[in-house]
Amino acid sequence: AWQIAAHQLSDPQREVVAQRCHAWLLAAGWRKAENITDERWHFSNEMAWLRDLEPNIDALFSAVQRSVAQGYTALRTIYKAGWQAAFNYSVQRDPEGIISDEQWAHCFATLGYRIDTSGEGIEPLPIELPDGTITALQRAIADLPRYRHGNSNGMLRLSELLDAFRNVVSRGQSSVLPDAQRDALLQRGIIGEALVALGFETGTTWYPGNQMQPPVSVDDRYIKRAQQIAEKGVEATFAEGLPVHAPVLVRDDERLVYLEMVGPKESVRANWAALRANYRRHYINRGWLSTNKSDGLTTLKRTLPCGWEHWALVHRQCAVESVQPAEPFYLLVDGESSVPPLFFTMLAHSLAVPLMPAWGDYLWRHGRLRGLIVSISDASHGMGGWRVEADEEAWRELVQEGLREGAIEMRAEPSPNGDEVL
Repeated sequence: AWQIAAHQLSDPQREVVAQRCHAWLLAAGWRKAENITDERWHFSNEMAWLRDLEPNIDALFSAVQRSVAQGYTALRTIYKAGWQAAFNYSVQRDPEGIISDEQWAHCFATLGYRIDTSGEGIEPLPIELPDGTITALQRAIADLPRYRHGNSNGMLRLSELLDAFRNVVSRGQSSVLPDAQRDALLQRGIIGEALVALGFETGTTWYPGNQMQPPVSVDDRYIKRAQQIAEKGVEATFAEGLPVHAPVLVRDDERLVYLEMVGPKESVRANWAALRANYRRHYINRGWLSTNKSDGLTTLKRTLPCGWEHWALVHRQCAVESVQPAEPFYLLVDGESSVPPLFFTMLAHSLAVPLMPAWGDYLWRHGRLRGLIVSISDASHGMGGWRVEADEEAWRELVQEGLREGAIEMRAEPSPNGDEVL
């Protein structure tokens, strides 16, 4: 009422405050302190009222939820956001441990996380799955409806996929799948493994429901097939005025991986020369190609019975004989075989990590889940392909993890002469 600071109150005014306010403050949980020695308190010689901080756990949960949704997993960052929200103040720490470890753990668990083994971050909670889950899930996925948008067909709807997973895991009972566990299962867990085995990507793409075939009532995210191979060839004109037929084109972004050209000899030769010129860019089939003389392309030639030429340009990283270790290599595919035949041979040739042929399926499946194997079928036609990263450390970590978890093992295999070798 007087609109002055507490330390400016006169003695009569202090008496009024004491009569009217002290009882209310005590009832509200405040305690009287004649002076405060804390250096952060500017009026150290003045009487003050103190009360312990009471965290707003609802605000704490909302702050942690926002941090996780934004991709933060470091405990230091999450704790700071939580303290500031819980105490409604610019609090940088909680030395008294007002928010207990149990409260933090409950908050994380509600969101589907736990503190990781390093103690410096959080990770998704593991899910206990019944035996035979992956087989049952693959059958359930195979029965799901397929959708189309533009050139992408055979897509799965994410919400229907998650419903199928819940039904398999809970045996028809209702269950809640936190976002953290959903994403972990989709990207690197059992859902991702089932999708890879059936030839799908593990990432999702958002589409409006009314643009889908068949149409759906709500917008959703969809999962594409890993290899979308357009069978129809195109006309290519790398040399102006001399078109040729290009039945097959496989590219990795702007890098030419494999190209076939068919046509009269003069036209094929002119287009080949245009592609081999230094630092040229050409537009074909919804994308650009950048080529130069030192881009690792080999030319294969043959003459057809009709007299036309059939030439192919092949990147050196497509063949075992010419693949360079420690560089990404390519696998060309004309269908959707689960593991291309040359995968293991080329991977073993590209890495110093010792590998065993029996690990082929495991390496393919988890290489795809880790992003070490990526489809390059977009903007290609006639054939599809994969780019395989030759990241020594990443593959070594994957092998060590598989051995540690028992997914693969070191065992003797018979050699051609009947001996057992490791």
